[in-house]
Amino acid sequence: MNANPPPACMDENQAVLNTAEAAKLLHVSPKTLAFWRSTGDGPVFLRLGVRTVRYRRTDLLAYLEGRLMVNSLASHLSDQVSQLRERTKRP
Repeated sequence: MNANPPPACMDENQAVLNTAEAAKLLHVSPKTLAFWRSTGDGPVFLRLGVRTVRYRRTDLLAYLEGRLMVNSLASHLSDQVSQLRERTKRP
């Protein structure tokens, strides 16, 4: 039960989720989300304090949309493009 429910005027897609709720939506563990945050992978997140992390529902849905692949080759090529971009970034 959420002690502070969102205002009635807030659209469901504007909701802000904690790590456990975000993990449930993505079907991963909270530890996976923590790992992704530490490596810069995964969905964008909000840091509201030293230990308080939140995720906007719209960002989680956008992350899922960005992970859609037609086949394994597309996934492999996407990974190679990402690695190439990382190597060619200028400091």
